[in-house]
Amino acid sequence: MKEKMIEYFNKEYEETVKLFANKPFWLNPKESVMNTAHRCLGVAMFIQTVDPSLSFEEVNIEYEKLRKKLENLL
Repeated sequence: MKEKMIEYFNKEYEETVKLFANKPFWLNPKESVMNTAHRCLGVAMFIQTVDPSLSFEEVNIEYEKLRKKLENLL
């Protein structure tokens, strides 16, 4: 399950990078980064309920890595 979560995080990050590269007229960079972070936070919370063997710390480490990568896009 943890691997699937990380795959999802990477996919979301890559899609956000693509969005920034295309720069559509409606793009609000901060809002886009926050939306991606919120979607991934939801996945992180869901994973913890589906797989109780994953600790908060394990999941949070991966989420924080993603969040920092996203913040570096701004």
